[in-house]
Amino acid sequence: MQQVPLGLKLHFVGAVEIYIDGRLVHKYGKIGKNVDEEKAVFVFEYPEVSVFDFLPAPLDSKGYSTHLIAIRTSTFIIHDGILKGLSPIFKFEIGSIEEFRTEAHDISRLASIHLGVLTLLAFLRFTYFLVYKQLPKIFFLFSFLGAALYIWFLIKPIAAWDYVTILFMIIIFEMLRVIITSRIRKTVLIYEHSWIILFGLLPFAISSIYKALVVLVDIPELWNFISFPYTYYSLLAVLFSMSVFLARNFAKTNKDLEYRLEQVKSLSEKTLHQELEKAKLESENKRKTKELEEARQLQLSMLPKSIPVSSKYEIAVYMQTATEVGGDYYDFVVHNNDSLTIAVGDATGHGMQAGTMVAASKSLFKSKADIEDPATILKESSNALKEMGFSLMLMAMTVAKLKDNKISLSSAGMPFTLIFRNDSKSVEEIILEGMPLGSLIDFPYQLKEIQLSKGDTILFMSDGFPELFNSNSEILGYEKVAEIFNDVANEPAAIVIQKLLDSAKDWAKGHPQEDDITFLVIKVT
Repeated sequence: MQQVPLGLKLHFVGAVEIYIDGRLVHKYGKIGKNVDEEKAVFVFEYPEVSVFDFLPAPLDSKGYSTHLIAIRTSTFIIHDGILKGLSPIFKFEIGSIEEFRTEAHDISRLASIHLGVLTLLAFLRFTYFLVYKQLPKIFFLFSFLGAALYIWFLIKPIAAWDYVTILFMIIIFEMLRVIITSRIRKTVLIYEHSWIILFGLLPFAISSIYKALVVLVDIPELWNFISFPYTYYSLLAVLFSMSVFLARNFAKTNKDLEYRLEQVKSLSEKTLHQELEKAKLESENKRKTKELEEARQLQLSMLPKSIPVSSKYEIAVYMQTATEVGGDYYDFVVHNNDSLTIAVGDATGHGMQAGTMVAASKSLFKSKADIEDPATILKESSNALKEMGFSLMLMAMTVAKLKDNKISLSSAGMPFTLIFRNDSKSVEEIILEGMPLGSLIDFPYQLKEIQLSKGDTILFMSDGFPELFNSNSEILGYEKVAEIFNDVANEPAAIVIQKLLDSAKDWAKGHPQEDDITFLVIKVT
């Protein structure tokens, strides 16, 4: 009789052994005595259709041969394994191999159109996502064509099938083009190491093209020649590449996170240190501010509460401290014989130390002002300060006595005194050399006596005015001070000081004052 090729279809979950005439012909999984020994598999009708050959057997009286097919199974996986509770699945069918193949072909088409369109578009979208910052417009064209052909396939599957397959191939070729060109051009990928996924897509793209050619031009299916599920493994390649990509990026993200945590920790420690330093600075600033205010109050308390009023002299005084409390000082003593002793001084340094030196110098001046000779006043005051042991603290001072239109003065390291002569309209510089108070014992201070006339004006000053800087770092200088004083000395004493201050402001042009400025002006009336 005619030999008809028979095929076997199985649909089950578990392990199966198939015997023909006592001979093991197919084996799926491994049958075991329990769930641990059993190696369960899933076997469905598609894609595999098995073909069986029957060995010759004795014919019976009607000319037929008899064969025995035995199937041995184990399904522990649905009783004790991870699929516990699943209903038993087992389907066994023998029939024409051609019919089975045709049925499998139809199932393949349906699966391809239902899942293939979405899968390929998703993979294409993912490929674009890895390479381009913005989704290309061509993707929307592919999406529109895919939707249109899908609807056509649902209406007329036979007519639309070849066009659907062609679209599949075009999409896959587009994926290959993007992958290959990105590597050739060495495109900077949006995500680091995403080339791993791109290469994982290659096997899927190649296997999909081959599968499409099988359907489109009816070339032999590779599955019929070798028992290797290439479509399945090509999908595994995609999933594997994704897992590698995610693992590497997770590791990198974890490393970056650790690095950032270290940065945050370091920043926190640095911030804490800065806050502590800031608190220390604020505390120190508060302390210094309090100390400066105390020194300021001490300095102000050392100054005369009022200016002496005399029928012979017009007196005006001005003092402006710099940013920190300095050591400028002035004082007066009016004697019973209608004479006047004045002192103008400048202590070294700033703050409380300068204030202390001013306080000591004031006490000495008050106690020694009755001495007729200003040079002797300076000498005895210097000796007293030296004996007090003020380390590196000195006091520059000019002491002058005015009596009967005559001035006698002596200086210990102060700028020279200027006298404007009303008769000649000129300025005299009274230069007296001397060491600051507290520097040496018994220093021989110079003494000078000068006759005064009505209208003459005397200017005593600290070094803050002649040593004033402007914005170009230029110093005013003593020569310029003499010129300015000569121009304004005819004015009343208070106006003279105001014009000296105006000239200082014009010279500085906003440059900060670096030292105290003190003026004491006496006009002979």
